[in-house]
Amino acid sequence: MRAQVARPAFASVASLDIRFLPYSELERHRDTIIRFGEGLRAIRSVSKSLP
Repeated sequence: MRAQVARPAFASVASLDIRFLPYSELERHRDTIIRFGEGLRAIRSVSKSLP
């Protein structure tokens, strides 16, 4: 995935503050995310920024 983002076509992606959440992380942290309730705060805390 990092190689794809490094392509010139995606040069402006870094300025967009795009984050991703691998399924494995979602699965690992699902109980914590459920406890926080609605909203993106818990998901953002376990997500990763694109390089």
